[in-house]
Amino acid sequence: PHGNAMDESPPHGGGGGGGGGMRRSLTKVMNVLSGGKRRGGRGHSSSTATTMTATTPIRLTMEAGMHSIVMDESCELFVDTHSGLDRPLSTCVYALPNDIWEHPPGSSLRLVHTLFDAIHEDNSLSSGALLPMGQHPSPLEGLPKGATLLASLPPPELISFPTSDGSHTLFAAVYKPDPRIFGPGPYPLICSVYGGPNVQRVNNSWSQCADMRAQRLASMGFCVVKCDNRGSSRRGGAFVSAI
Repeated sequence: PHGNAMDESPPHGGGGGGGGGMRRSLTKVMNVLSGGKRRGGRGHSSSTATTMTATTPIRLTMEAGMHSIVMDESCELFVDTHSGLDRPLSTCVYALPNDIWEHPPGSSLRLVHTLFDAIHEDNSLSSGALLPMGQHPSPLEGLPKGATLLASLPPPELISFPTSDGSHTLFAAVYKPDPRIFGPGPYPLICSVYGGPNVQRVNNSWSQCADMRAQRLASMGFCVVKCDNRGSSRRGGAFVSAI
C-alpha cells in the first residue's frame, strides 16, 4: 500500500489519496466545523493519519484497513475515509486532542461528525462521542439495517506466496464458493486478470467484498483468484517497473 514502500509489505493498511477537488471540498467542511478559524499551514493527505513532532510520528488510525486522510490547515481536525474487509466505507471527522504532543498514549480522538457511514445508516454515532485513539464503534453494534451488507458480501481470503524466482512475495484474494451449497471442493478455478501497471486490487478494503463479478462467480460455484503481480502499485518503484 501507499506508505509501505518495501516490496514484502502486506497490503493490509494504508490507502490512496483523493483528488484535489475532494480535498478542497473536505477542507471547506472542516472550516465550517471549526467555526471558520484558520491558522497557517497546509492540508495534508496520507495513507495513515500521522502527526509529527521533531523526532517521532504519532499514529492515529490504529485499525486495519485502507485509510484516506485529509488534515485541516490548522492540524486540529482531520477527515478519515476508511474501510476494511469487515466494514464498508465510512467518512468521519475527528478532532485531535490538545495533549497529543505531551501525552500521546493516553490521548483520545473526538468524533466530531460522521459524514457518511454505510453501516449505521442513521448516523446515530455522530454525536461527538469520545473514543480511544484509533478505535471506532463496532460495525454490528445495534444491528442496523446496513449490517446486512456484511452477510451478503462475504470477504475473500487474503493469501501470499513467493514469485517463481523467489525474489518477491505476491498477494492474492481468494473467493470460495459456499461449502454448504457446493460441497468441500475442489472447485473450478477462475483467475481474474486485469491491466496494469500501476494498479492495486488486492488490499484490506471493502472494495474486495464489493467485487460483484468475483462474488457472482463464487455464488455459481467457481473459486476466483485475483493477484497483484509485479507491476502493481503501492509496493515501491522497483516492483512497479518490473514490467
